[in-house]
Amino acid sequence: MSAVKPKIKRKQWRIGEYAIGGIIKAEVSADSPNEFVVIVQAVDMFNKTNVVKADYATTNRPDWEWKIDVTLNEMTTSYYADKVLQWIREQVKQFSKQ
Repeated sequence: MSAVKPKIKRKQWRIGEYAIGGIIKAEVSADSPNEFVVIVQAVDMFNKTNVVKADYATTNRPDWEWKIDVTLNEMTTSYYADKVLQWIREQVKQFSKQ
């Protein structure tokens, strides 16, 4: 009997002084084939408490990428925001293929 693996991908970027708190975390989870939840967090490097947090669901929101990009640009530089958003897009694309 095989267990069903949850479709969740997480990644952390230790950016340092170029991000609020120093760490950016992203999580993409697939609740159903057409519904993805994207969570982006800016976390303090020293005490690991959340500094900023924003959640977005891609269903029924055609502007989800823009909203995540704006949030990421508030958390870090445009260079790192683009790197995080690129990773998020890849995960959403992989989940939609499954």
